[in-house]
Amino acid sequence: MAGPGVRRLGTVGGNLCAGGDLSALFLALDARLHLVGHHDPKGESLVVWDAADAGFDLIQSVTLPDARPWRIAVDKLGHRERFSPTRATVACVHDGERLRLAVNGEGGPGRLSISEAALNDGHSLSGADRIHILDTELEFRGWRDPPLRLAIQRMVDYLLAEVGHVL
Repeated sequence: MAGPGVRRLGTVGGNLCAGGDLSALFLALDARLHLVGHHDPKGESLVVWDAADAGFDLIQSVTLPDARPWRIAVDKLGHRERFSPTRATVACVHDGERLRLAVNGEGGPGRLSISEAALNDGHSLSGADRIHILDTELEFRGWRDPPLRLAIQRMVDYLLAEVGHVL
């Protein structure tokens, strides 16, 4: 039997509560959580849910949008050692109209809403402007390691190309 750290990552709910690799993807997909003991019958957006503040609520189910026609790409950066945590996971979703970006790892989970807005506003950004916006947003969100932020910027560029977003 697996140890407690691995067992809790073996379920979708455990992975989300532990800040696992699914967090970035589910944030980018705008997943909705349905919690036992929670007052909102429509579900709570994963974007606003915080496992640390959930109290005694339990995740009953997770609802994902029908993303079959969407372009989705995920990349992760981590050490190659066994059972080492991922340093960063980045997810990019393009639903045909809007682009969504999310990150999780050492700096914590979150949607990159400022970078999303800049990429979705219809104006072309210079590479330097795009990098500055993303770097500033990552640092503000708690990603303190400059080389890791640079790696995330490269991951985002790669993922944007994967989903067909023209830079």
